[in-house]
Amino acid sequence: MLNYFREKAMTKEELIELDKKRFELLRWIYNEYQRTKNRFVHIFKLLDDLEHQEKFRQKRELSDISLYLSGKGLVTSKRDDGLIVWLEQKGIEEIEEAIKNPDKSTEHFPAPIIQQFNNITGNNYGGINQQAGSGNTQINNPNNTLNLE
Repeated sequence: MLNYFREKAMTKEELIELDKKRFELLRWIYNEYQRTKNRFVHIFKLLDDLEHQEKFRQKRELSDISLYLSGKGLVTSKRDDGLIVWLEQKGIEEIEEAIKNPDKSTEHFPAPIIQQFNNITGNNYGGINQQAGSGNTQINNPNNTLNLE
């Protein structure tokens, strides 16, 4: 779980994981917009299948990430907790730039983060295939859900 009130700074690995989650959520929001043609996106839909305790943990993390994206102007939060957002043109352009040029960094995300999501194009909305490696998990996500583990 994200904890912004730490006594020590986040490690490089923790910051990279956080950037991955931020990019993944922005991409999920973009995919929802493409699927529904509605810029209002209800992020809490991601929580529907979780058990109560896990739902609470994930809700907090999604809220923190969503509010970060809002602070960068990629989305506009429509609730205090950030779980309903309006996808801004800047957010659309950020993801479309990543789709067109996955080898290049965008304004908010470095190329290695973008390249982790090698299935960013096509009709598989929300399909997530991350590179597997030591300690990583291969994820295939055809139901447009988000894995924040």
